[in-house]
Order: sequence, then C-alpha cells, then structure tokens
Amino acid sequence: MISEDPPLFSVDRAGSGDKSEKPISSKTHEERLLEEEVFGLGDSAIFVENDKEKDVVKEPKRASVWEDEDDEGLAVDVSSNKRLRKLRKTTEDKVLSSADYGARLKEFHRRVAGTKGAWASLKPKRVQGHGGTELSEDESDNEELQKLKQSTQSIMKKSAHGPPPQGVLDIRRLRNANAEDPCRSIVTTLQFHRDGNVLIVGGLDKTLRIFSIDGETNPRKHGIFLRDLPIHTAKFTKGGDEIVVAGERKYFYQFDIQSSAVQKISTLTDGDEKGFRKFTTSSDGQKLAFLGYNGRIQLLSAGSKQKIGLVKMNAHVKDAVFSNEDKELLSVGGDGNVYRWDVRTQKCIERHRDEGCVRGTTIGSSMRKGLYACGSDSGVLNLYERGNPTPRKSFLNLTTPLDGIEFSSDGEICAFFSNTLKSAFRVAHVGSGTVFSNWPTEATNLRRTFCADFSPGNGFLATGNDKGNVCLFRLHHYAPR
Repeated sequence: MISEDPPLFSVDRAGSGDKSEKPISSKTHEERLLEEEVFGLGDSAIFVENDKEKDVVKEPKRASVWEDEDDEGLAVDVSSNKRLRKLRKTTEDKVLSSADYGARLKEFHRRVAGTKGAWASLKPKRVQGHGGTELSEDESDNEELQKLKQSTQSIMKKSAHGPPPQGVLDIRRLRNANAEDPCRSIVTTLQFHRDGNVLIVGGLDKTLRIFSIDGETNPRKHGIFLRDLPIHTAKFTKGGDEIVVAGERKYFYQFDIQSSAVQKISTLTDGDEKGFRKFTTSSDGQKLAFLGYNGRIQLLSAGSKQKIGLVKMNAHVKDAVFSNEDKELLSVGGDGNVYRWDVRTQKCIERHRDEGCVRGTTIGSSMRKGLYACGSDSGVLNLYERGNPTPRKSFLNLTTPLDGIEFSSDGEICAFFSNTLKSAFRVAHVGSGTVFSNWPTEATNLRRTFCADFSPGNGFLATGNDKGNVCLFRLHHYAPR
C-alpha cells in the first residue's frame, strides 16, 4: 500500500515567545576589545551613525573570524583529482594557490547554487509586497504561503519551464529505479504515477513492483505476484487510485492501491480473442482500450470494467493511444495505415498511410502540442500534426523496428527506441526537429530497451531493459541541479 505523502508545509514556531525588549548588558572596556579582536564586531552587528538630518544605518564589513598562516603556502593540484577538475578554467591549470583555490570554489558555488550569498547579508533584503507595501523576505514568504493556501491553482503551473535548448541534453544517470528489487526477466512495462514520486514496474516474472522514486535510494514499497499472468502491460487508472495489469490472457487484474485488494476481471471473453497483452489508458485514467486480434480494439470503462464500445481496423492492430484530450483514439496497423477514431461515436474520422511505411509498429501522442508520431519496421519515426497526413519531420536515426514512442508531458521531447539492438534509443527535440547529439553514448549502457516513461514533471526518465533493470535519469532542464 502506498503511504501518504508528508505535509507540504510545516510551520516552525520556535522562538515565538516573548518579544519584549531586554536590557542591554553592560560590558567592560576589556570585554569590548576582546569581542572586536575575535569577532571583528563590537556590541552590535549593525552600527548606527548619527547624521545631522537623520540616522543612517550601515552594514559593516565582517572581518574573518580565523586565518590560518599555513594556508598561505598551500598549493592544490586540481588536475589529478577528478572532483577538482571542474575548477579548472583551461586544461593548463594544474596547481592553484590557496587564494586562487578559494576564489574558484566560491565561483563554482555561485554558478551551481544560483546565489551570490544574499542570505548571509546582515541587512535584510526588502521586497515589494501585495498592494505596494514593502516587506522583508521572511514576510514575503509568509504572504506567498497565504496566497497559495487560498488558491486552487496547480503548484506545477507556478514552476513551469520553457522548452529545453536543442543540441545537447542536460541529463545525469541516477541509481536504478528498481535497484532494491530488480526484475528476474525482461522489464516489459513501467509507468510513473501522476504525482511523479511512484513508479510501477512489471515483467514476465509475473511480479508487479511499486517503488517510491526520490533519485537516491528509490525504496520498494509493494510487490504483487500473479502466478497465472506474465505481465506485458500495467498502467494506473481512475486518477492513479488503481492499477490494471494485463498479459497474454483473456482476463486481467486490477489492484486497488488504498485497500491493496487484487481482483480478477473477465469481461473480455467475446469473440475468438486469445489474449490481451497490450492496452492503453486515457490521460484521466477513466477509459481503457484493449488491443485484440483481427484489428479489434475494445473500449472499457475504468470504473465498471464493462465494455463501452468497439472499433475495428482492416489489419492487425499494432498500437493505439488516446489523443485530443481523450476525445480521439489513434491506432496504427500492420499494413502501415493510421486511423483516427471518435471515442464517443466510435467512427473513423480519418485514415492515412504512414509515409514510407510498409508495416507500422508503434504510435505515440502529445496531448499538449496536437502532435503524434508513428514508428515503422524500418526504424523511421514520422512526426505529424493532427489533421495533416504529411509528416512534419522524419527521423532516420534508427534502422531496426521501433517498439515504443514516449512524449514528455509538455510535448517538447520525444523518446523512441527499438529492442532489437543495444542502446537503440534516441531523444528528439520536437521544436527544432533534431535529435540530441550527446546522449545516449556507448558508456550509457542502456542495453536493449523494452519500455520507457517520463515523469509527469519531466524531471525523471526511466527505461526498462532486457536485464531486468530500470535505468533512471535526471533531466536537469526540468529539475535544476
């Protein structure tokens, strides 16, 4: 059972006692001299200078509390230590003096932390508050907290990022998401929860694993063993409160996250279907689309698990995805044709051939951009705008059949992969129509990728491979260092 998140805010009430003024203790002349010698200050951290017209408050320049004479002759080798090489400005920098070394460290901290040390200022910074009043930073923080409590606006909207720069992807590998409990088979499916801190992982070892993702330890929270179902697809439904698990069977399982109850569902027994190894869900998790044989796609309600519709293609259906705010369903067949279905009427709105495609293999959709992408057995990825059968861009970076396409939640990044070859994984910058050139590399060691997913905030990218591992990466454009 997934534990509840801790409170978003906590109020520190320490020091909220009596605010009354206290008498200033008297000090001898020798005590004042000793304080000035040790701390560089007298009785007060702020000195008041009397002017003829008004008192002017000045912030003093703080003296160093301690200076070590041995540091003056210190020499630091920054070329041999891997952790210190980032302090070099040129490759010729090898040994730095203590003063240069300290200056480089301060410069590196400012660059990484994004601050110039304003928090250490003795004089509180004044900012403009609501209604034009002048507030201190602490008062401003309290005002923002009150505004946040009074608003239902999404927190994510306040921290939205623009599109990432093209060319180079700022990405870093983290500890494997399932390092605590790797799969004993191929990782066939994975998906992030809508909150972004929970990941489900499934494979042919018949076990569904649930992990809490923090980028460091990624602890395992729950595991479900289904002895009669090798898992091919597992997805969150009903707003993330339930997980549906399917395989090469005429039935599937649902797992209630709150009660940890597992239920077997057998509502897909009509026709000559041998099993439903693949299905897709709407973005709100309220509708399911199970891919069958002979081009049939059965639509189910996520709440009742009863059929609400059926659409049929002219060829074997390879993949499907909801689009256009879940009003439409896109599907691609083995004959290379792409279908657009109206979910309400279950009628085909449009059909076109994926350009240059002989056999279609996979399809992906971006909810925000009105774009979708089709993959074929030749490894070509075609990017389309909804309603236009001519590709906006074709990516020819892979040469083996594509097995998956995933868009980031903002639609600015598209990942596509093939499980035929090792490291056959590429990430495209949608806006410019280019592929990031710096990642992945041979050292990335993705192995053969069978599934992938972006977290809702795009801060994480997870990929499942043939060794049972889920590789986890941090995208620093969406999650700054």
